[in-house]
Amino acid sequence: MTPVDLPAPKRAQTVAAMVLSLPLGVVTGAVGAALPLLREDYGLSPTGGAELVVLYNAGAFAALVALGGSWTRRALPAVLTALVVVFAFCCAGMAFAGAVAGPGVGWPLMLALATGAGFGYGGLVLQLNSFVGESFGHRQVLMLNLLHASFGAGAVAGPLFMGALGGVSAVLAAAGGLAALCLPVRRIALPQPAAETLAPRSSPVALLAMFAGISLLYAGLESAIAASASTHLAAVGYPAADATALVGLFWAGLTAGRLVVPAVARGWSSHRLVLTGVLSGTAALISTVLPTWAPVGYALAGLGFSVVFPAVLAWAFTALGDGQRVASLLLVANLAGSAALPAAVAAASGSAPATIPAALTGLAVLCGIAILLPLRCTRTKTDPNPKHWNGKPHERTTPLPAAGDRPDVGAVEDQAAGERA
Repeated sequence: MTPVDLPAPKRAQTVAAMVLSLPLGVVTGAVGAALPLLREDYGLSPTGGAELVVLYNAGAFAALVALGGSWTRRALPAVLTALVVVFAFCCAGMAFAGAVAGPGVGWPLMLALATGAGFGYGGLVLQLNSFVGESFGHRQVLMLNLLHASFGAGAVAGPLFMGALGGVSAVLAAAGGLAALCLPVRRIALPQPAAETLAPRSSPVALLAMFAGISLLYAGLESAIAASASTHLAAVGYPAADATALVGLFWAGLTAGRLVVPAVARGWSSHRLVLTGVLSGTAALISTVLPTWAPVGYALAGLGFSVVFPAVLAWAFTALGDGQRVASLLLVANLAGSAALPAAVAAASGSAPATIPAALTGLAVLCGIAILLPLRCTRTKTDPNPKHWNGKPHERTTPLPAAGDRPDVGAVEDQAAGERA
């Protein structure tokens, strides 16, 4: 059975997957934003607490590496149950670590729980992306964007609620409780990866490396915009508080775009969405050199870039077939890019924050160049069996075999020669 033969997932499983993405975003967005409040709660130094973010991401990295193998398909219900329980338990523990542990114990306990929550987060993100990327046929890009939009909404809402409530406990406890209610997600099923025939000029490893490179560059670009936009806005005359708040326009554009763009561009191939998103986002970044326009430019950049990573996932799933292996590597590359490239952008802009748009644009151009590489190794073919996609032929971007390796080519040429005679 190939992925296209699977029946549509049950609605309860799909809803659980989409809803579960929300608390994953809440906690991920809150871990960094909560540091000022946690420093007060745990008596940390004014610059302390960064190890919380490091350990959360380390847990996520460990899950992506450990759970990216094919063995998780065979044990998927048990794996998903364990991940949901670990994530929910650790979130609830983080909410009350300071209250239940004695002095000197609360912060180490918080760090341990953050590592566990990160592991649950990384494993769940991997399985949810694999499920959505392999199970929805021609709606693949739309559903991946909805999944990422749910995550983005949570990442925006978490810090906002913490600021409004003046603490982290209620938000973390609510996120853990909501995650626990999503246990029906354990019933999702992943298809066995389809075997693909690769062109001689490419290999699965080379193609996967190309997609990983795109993922690394894009994630670094997104994180660099979020990290440096406020510095740029402050440098060109915006008050510090306003500059910080205006960065929210980028996240708003990113989330709104994942809801709107796939519906507007329905029927577009994944690689067309990726290219259009990068080109439009890059144009918006160039426009931020105008001080009065810069906030709008960052919002439009978020709108343009919004579809890039979900569409890259869909493109890679279709081209390579093994969604779980692909998602594991691309998400690891995503984490690496988010960690490394913002510092590179800061170093490139040096002591002149007004040059940040130029550094961001350069990174966006590199991402666009990287996208051209898999385009050279994949071509478009149409699924000959229309019943797979609700009566509509499905256009897939997959590597095609060379003409010499296809027995049908000679037959077609012989037939054409006979007709000409």
